[in-house]
Amino acid sequence: MTLDYRVRTRMVLNLVFDVKTPIHIGYGQEGQLKKIVMLRYGSDYVPLIPCESLKGALRSLASKIAKSMNFSGITRTAVELHNKDTHIPSREEEKGEVLKFLGDAEKWLSENVNLSKRQVKELPDMKKIDLYLASNCPICTLFGSPGFSSKMNLYDAIPNGSWRILTLTSTSISRKTKTVEEKRLYSYQLVAPSPNLTYNSKAIIDNLQFESYDGKLFINLLKYLGKYGIQVGGLKSKGYGHIVLNTESSTYKFVDFNLSPKNDDEIRKNVELLLMKDLDEVSVAELLKRYD
Repeated sequence: MTLDYRVRTRMVLNLVFDVKTPIHIGYGQEGQLKKIVMLRYGSDYVPLIPCESLKGALRSLASKIAKSMNFSGITRTAVELHNKDTHIPSREEEKGEVLKFLGDAEKWLSENVNLSKRQVKELPDMKKIDLYLASNCPICTLFGSPGFSSKMNLYDAIPNGSWRILTLTSTSISRKTKTVEEKRLYSYQLVAPSPNLTYNSKAIIDNLQFESYDGKLFINLLKYLGKYGIQVGGLKSKGYGHIVLNTESSTYKFVDFNLSPKNDDEIRKNVELLLMKDLDEVSVAELLKRYD
């Protein structure tokens, strides 16, 4: 048996984030000016939030949320050991603690991954264990990890509404003396918040089951984003980059595909579902009400 990568379900989300504080997504520095990312969108250049920046912030937040959730069995262990992109302790004296999973890891690899027994045997023991734990880690199955693709494809967040760029000047603080350093002024650009400014992004998630561990983690992530929001970009110590998910304005569509179509009509139905043209959009707020 090998891992089944067929698309069983697909969820398409239109995410709308309200801007609460100025946003600084750093691009580079010209002299004393720290610039922000400006990329072409249509015929204009706009200060977008790159998908990598947004996904990184979401992954970090999901990791913290997962560690507060009540998982069981090997999933609980995988979440407890999860540290960025690995489940292997960094200290040599602690690596022995995960060796007890080697037998389960080798069995899982033999049954689920298209590798020969020789190829499985040649993998380093810690790599086998890490792959096995990652396959049971809802953070990794949702956001991806070395060896596993992400269930979620996230798009750049584009500003919607009126936006303006401000340039502010500040001073550097000495880490040693905690005082202002003379002649160390610098300026930085930022996107100023306004009442009608939102950042809109899109996410496509395949094979997400809401009752599964990664599905429950995703629901808790949406709840947190709607209540507290998240910080993106730089200058977080100044409180910058705070955006909050507007669950009423954010919407989603969800389809369940027929994996064994028996005739042309059923094949055509799958194609229609893939296009999602006639499906109603449901607010994320309605989704979250189901899981209160």
